[in-house]
Amino acid sequence: MASSNTKTRTFETQSGPVIADVQSDLTRARAIPFGQAKRFAKPGKPTPWTEPRDCTKLGPVSPQIKFRLEFVLGERASDREFSEDCLSLTVITPTDSTQQSKLPVIVWYHGGANIAGGADIDILDTSDLARRGAVLVNVQYRLSIFGCLEVDGLIPPNLHVLDQIQALQWVHDNISNFGGDPELVTIMGQSAGGCAVYNIIMAEGTEHLYQRAILQSAPLGIISRSGKDAKINAERARELLGGTSESAASKTTAEMTEILETLIDEQRARGGGLGFWASWGKHPLPEPSQIPSRIAELAPKKDLFLGWTADDSLPFIQLSGGLPSRVASIPLIGGYALNTISKYVTNFVFKQPTLEFHAQWQKHGGKSTAFRFDWFPAGSALRACHCIDLVFLFADWSVWSRAPLAQGPGSQAIVERLAPHVKDTFVHFAKSGLPTGELIVIDERFSSKPWVGGKD
Repeated sequence: MASSNTKTRTFETQSGPVIADVQSDLTRARAIPFGQAKRFAKPGKPTPWTEPRDCTKLGPVSPQIKFRLEFVLGERASDREFSEDCLSLTVITPTDSTQQSKLPVIVWYHGGANIAGGADIDILDTSDLARRGAVLVNVQYRLSIFGCLEVDGLIPPNLHVLDQIQALQWVHDNISNFGGDPELVTIMGQSAGGCAVYNIIMAEGTEHLYQRAILQSAPLGIISRSGKDAKINAERARELLGGTSESAASKTTAEMTEILETLIDEQRARGGGLGFWASWGKHPLPEPSQIPSRIAELAPKKDLFLGWTADDSLPFIQLSGGLPSRVASIPLIGGYALNTISKYVTNFVFKQPTLEFHAQWQKHGGKSTAFRFDWFPAGSALRACHCIDLVFLFADWSVWSRAPLAQGPGSQAIVERLAPHVKDTFVHFAKSGLPTGELIVIDERFSSKPWVGGKD
């Protein structure tokens, strides 16, 4: 249970009461179960409880291997518990909120290529967004082979999508008890989390669960082209799992993680992309050919805020080795050539599909605002890379100072000056939207004033 010298507050949920940690300005309930599932099963509702459940401590994250973007984000803590029983969420609400507050709700889906990450980690601390008068919900869902790989007859498709939707249903059913308005929900995600948001938008029967959506660096240019890698992964996974439901169920979590590591190592060796994405045309997602009609149906009812970073692809090109590494090593022009390749790939994977989605939404009567992150530290070889936007939205400089993507002369002053403006803009969108049709460029000159009013 919570320590006796810690202030706590009990909230009711449909599954049972939960004990939250109370600080002066924010109250946080961690690892609240929103579902439960056996291995390779669709999520169901959690088993109800009657005694108040201690939700003051960190919960487990989905099993995963070493994070591959540590050269960008810095080394992450390795002491988190891994568990297949990980379907939970964290709620952060202003301490003075009540059921009558009806605050806007932001539901955050983390990134990590569907193979890494978690809902409640230091660099993704959403507290500052909550301090701006919103209720934040951070979702933990199944990753990789545990939830993001279809193996015909063995692993059903789209388990992670069903997890993500079930979490959103939990928000709809329970968030008013935490001071949130279930009729003013924004779904928000970055990278694979941005794909989660896209999937929820397109999924069957979700439109009543949210009103606005934020997509950050969603690789929309590759998710529909990942079928080959997914098929190779699926056949290899079937072999490694033993080919039957019984043999797959008998594997320990440690053995499953070893299988995951083998799949990823083999993907990288053959130069393929990651094959842990959603399966289109399988419940609850439509066929790709039905996406235009889905956009036409939803656009007049929902608002979008979506964007990318100017050099989104650069870390992945640096990771890939091969030709990019040889290009980068060319004296004098190597860096320029590598950045040129990065711009091309960023355009194909992130920029153009994002702008096409933005344009289609407006074409069908929807409100959509685009953004591009241009800022990067002076002299940084990582430039405005994938995840640079996170520096301005989550945690604070005491956390980000250790991340290579944020390091450079004068970075602290710029981040501390700009981050409040970026956070204000995102929360303002969740509260009341932004002017449609705009492209907001976020660089060292950025101010939220043109978008939300107030002082620079």
